[in-house]
Amino acid sequence: MSYARFEDPGSSVYVYLDIGGYLKCCGCPILGDFRAFSTAAMIEHLDRHRDIGDTVPADCYSRLREDADENDAWIAQEGAA
Repeated sequence: MSYARFEDPGSSVYVYLDIGGYLKCCGCPILGDFRAFSTAAMIEHLDRHRDIGDTVPADCYSRLREDADENDAWIAQEGAA
C-alpha cells in the first residue's frame, strides 16, 4: 500500500509499506532509500522532508496514523521472522 507517490499532485515523496517488513521512503532525496521500522519513525522522517521544503501530502500523514497500529504490528511480526 502506498501512502504517497511522486505522481501525486505536488508530492516530493514516495512512501509505501514494503513486503520486507518496513515503511519505505523510496528514492528519498535526503537518504536515498529510507526504511522505517515504525509509523512514528516514518512520520518523523516525513517531518524532515517538510523542514527542507519538500511537499508531503497531508493525507499521507493521516493515512499513516490511521493504519499505525496494524502496520506497526505487522512490521514487528515481520522483523521477528
